[in-house]
Amino acid sequence: MNASAATSAAGSGLLDFTLASLYDDLPSARARYAELSSSLSQLPEIGDKEVFFFRVPGRIELCGNHLDHQQGHVIAAAIDRDIAACAAATEGDTVTVRSAGYPTECVSLSTLSPDSAGGSCTGALLRGVLFYLREHGYRLGPFSCCTRSQIPGGAGLSSSAAFEVLIGLVISHLYNGGTIPLQTLAEAGRFAENEFLGKPSGLMDQLACATGGVVLIDLAEKPTVRQLPALTTDTGHSLVIVEAGDSHAALGSAYASIVEEMASVARFFGKRTLREVGRAAFFDALPDLLTLSDRAVLRAFHYFEEFDRVTALAGALRSGHFEASRQILRKSGLSSLCFLQNGALPGAAEHQPVPLVLAVCEHLLGDRGAYRLHGGGFGGTVLALVPDDQLPYFLKAFSRLFGEGRAYPVHERAAGAILLPSPNR
Repeated sequence: MNASAATSAAGSGLLDFTLASLYDDLPSARARYAELSSSLSQLPEIGDKEVFFFRVPGRIELCGNHLDHQQGHVIAAAIDRDIAACAAATEGDTVTVRSAGYPTECVSLSTLSPDSAGGSCTGALLRGVLFYLREHGYRLGPFSCCTRSQIPGGAGLSSSAAFEVLIGLVISHLYNGGTIPLQTLAEAGRFAENEFLGKPSGLMDQLACATGGVVLIDLAEKPTVRQLPALTTDTGHSLVIVEAGDSHAALGSAYASIVEEMASVARFFGKRTLREVGRAAFFDALPDLLTLSDRAVLRAFHYFEEFDRVTALAGALRSGHFEASRQILRKSGLSSLCFLQNGALPGAAEHQPVPLVLAVCEHLLGDRGAYRLHGGGFGGTVLALVPDDQLPYFLKAFSRLFGEGRAYPVHERAAGAILLPSPNR
């Protein structure tokens, strides 16, 4: 199917069976994918080449805040906001990515080493994913790709991780017969962030975006992913993201301090991660641990308590105990704010968007619903669980505070990173 045929197929409804399983607004989805293939068709290198549609979701974190880099376990969920793409293999040695609202990125496959990864953050991530896949024996090749993202950048919904997985997904299907495992695509994304961007992230974001659904991700030496029931199905509640206005895109040093301080506690025991230390050993050694910084000990305290909350939430979801799930979410958020201390930047006494949003949530919801600091923290994103009868009032209140579009519902989705089936196959 060439680009012209793909545009016609998307616009005329031939992709509707797949699109209806991914999107609530089918006409908008048709138009989005038709526009993607139309944009790709305008590139001179495309001509009559076969094109393919891809999509990768963003993700929310339900429990396990900052446990992933300590070999902990987390619960995350793919959401209805995603990156969609149309791509085709080309000639030469250049990968070209044109993302709406961003500068075009062009990367030569002959210059992928880490010391050549300067330039934009997006370009560094692109190089990093390609480098990892090449070093792990997968075939690379040139391609051009147009993308359209519904995932707000810097909002803690893993727009970067979704982009990384998308690039790996395109390489998998264009040059490796779709055989690259999803976990490998996730690992390529984490490598790109760690080694090409210098961000000490764990693997949760990429795995959640790649696999889809509500998932319990155990990040031990050999990570495992297990599907869980959705949180909000038939509960009369909706999940809402509230952005207080600060992007988390430039907060690498603040994240790094969490990683380093948790690791400093692990090193006290001669271990690499807190998972290797264990809860009992940590609490037995508390008097001696006070030789470290108080904040490092508090962050380790959060790790062990949050680890148990993840286990409890997985059990509550499996058994359908919504009230228990709601209370666990509230406790998780409180622990992040008080013990992990990623609610505001250190020293930012006058600017605390996350505590402000949480205070407003408390005022609006009281003991109904739940609310928790979301994702990496510091930048001002909160996840709220809102009763449906309060949803319009809740959204309106935050629109008055921060402006239209800063509070919006997100919905759990089963689909992860996929190649959309062609109507011709």
